Amino acid sequence: MGRYDDVFKQRWGFPSLEVIKNILKEDFDTFEEQSVEFSRELRRADFVYLVRKGEKQEIFHLEIQTENDDTMHSRMLVYAGFLYEKYENLPIKQVVLYLGKTASTIITNIDLGYCIYSYKLLHINSIPYQAFLKDKDTLAFAILGDFGGEKNEKVILNIIHEAENQYKSPKEFLEIAQDIETFGILRKLSKQIRNQIRTIMPFNIDYTQSPTYQEAMLAGKLEGKLEGKLEEQLEIAKEMLLDKMPIAQIEKFTKLTSTQIGDLQSQIKKVSKKKK
Repeated sequence: MGRYDDVFKQRWGFPSLEVIKNILKEDFDTFEEQSVEFSRELRRADFVYLVRKGEKQEIFHLEIQTENDDTMHSRMLVYAGFLYEKYENLPIKQVVLYLGKTASTIITNIDLGYCIYSYKLLHINSIPYQAFLKDKDTLAFAILGDFGGEKNEKVILNIIHEAENQYKSPKEFLEIAQDIETFGILRKLSKQIRNQIRTIMPFNIDYTQSPTYQEAMLAGKLEGKLEGKLEEQLEIAKEMLLDKMPIAQIEKFTKLTSTQIGDLQSQIKKVSKKKK
């Protein structure tokens, strides 16, 4: 069949297009052929689900977008084409979940002339933050949700207290706390979150079990080895403070700030007083 296809293309020209134009009753006056090649560029959709409604199936495609993108609608159309090719007999629903801190200017539909292509846009700050508190895996997203008129301080406290309840391990709590603070940057709340977390941050972790610490000790030095998480830096700083090492030396080895070390020192003193 390829041979017929090649011959047809060789014979095709302006007169041939005129025939098609007249049959379709198109009204353009002039035309200029364009050389267009499509590449099968590797693209990966964020999340694609095969969902079922009773006996029916459909494809649910979700893209996560942090900032406004003037090309989002064309990207989604390309994704739709690939999805249709892969799941030809199934309906396709597409949604962009927007995390941005500013109002969205993302275009959600394209007029293709013969039809309108569209997808849904959902801004995460329109979702009540309490909805994310129901499961530990979604808890960090709560800081991006709709506060519903509640003060920032109260919402931050609610989220952190819920994190304490659901993450019993100090290590897990520190990880979720860091994620909450990271997302807080999008709402310009990271400083408030960080200050609140400091008041309840647990330090009763056995730092000697930290792989980063053990690697540093085996290498015979700490400097340059502390590229791990804040948790590991704090663990080592705690031990140095207990050994009464100079603050300047602790700063150099752990890369922590004097404020962070001062907060840790205060926590140690509080624990020491309670024991007495």
